Amino acid sequence: MARFGSARIRNFFSKSGEISKKNGIFFQNWLAKLCRMNKLFTRHPQSVGETYWQHFQSSTFFARKLFFAFIASLVHALLPFLFQKTSSGIIVLLHDRMVTNRHRPSPDAVAKDPEC
Repeated sequence: MARFGSARIRNFFSKSGEISKKNGIFFQNWLAKLCRMNKLFTRHPQSVGETYWQHFQSSTFFARKLFFAFIASLVHALLPFLFQKTSSGIIVLLHDRMVTNRHRPSPDAVAKDPEC
């Protein structure tokens, strides 16, 4: 296995130590794919004025709250005297956080996609 990897590294460079034309094209294609992947992960968070990790934290907060609302609703379906207002309270909280108190950036403030 190590032999295959070292051969790939040796073959990536021509005898003069320069990147060969074939491998240069491979490298450019690889960079273009990396750039497209980066755009996939950052376009939506940028559109709402967040970094990837800020968006991750916000989304996981919503997921946890929605999961708890699901469990509370399921228990309430079986035992109607429990969790009578829990799920609706969570939905109101999430609506306030997502819609009412959202700080959406202006279109000028949203960063443009970098050219690759």
